[in-house]
Amino acid sequence: MRWNDSITLLSPAEAYQDASGAWHEGNRVPREVMCNARSIGLVTAAKLVDVGLRNAVQVEVRSLDYEDEDQAIYHGKEMEIVTVSGGGETCHLTLSRKVGNEESEEDSE
Repeated sequence: MRWNDSITLLSPAEAYQDASGAWHEGNRVPREVMCNARSIGLVTAAKLVDVGLRNAVQVEVRSLDYEDEDQAIYHGKEMEIVTVSGGGETCHLTLSRKVGNEESEEDSE
């Protein structure tokens, strides 16, 4: 099996409280891991559209590399990790962007 693509997984941001008692959203820590792009079925893609998501893509990563991240950067676009499936040595991450996300210049081309 080839691992010829990469994805940047973003750890959940942990909130913290400063000395004056104000809460702040923490920073996400990026980690780049190798992955394989997979095709996604039309049924799954149609279900994602129904819940306000678009541009669904699925990637396969090694189970050891996935640490319950909820967002990722794939091919320059920040996406949400919608579902995680599989088991054993690999798991499949279904990634999607929310319909309400603003389009960048890259998306509009």
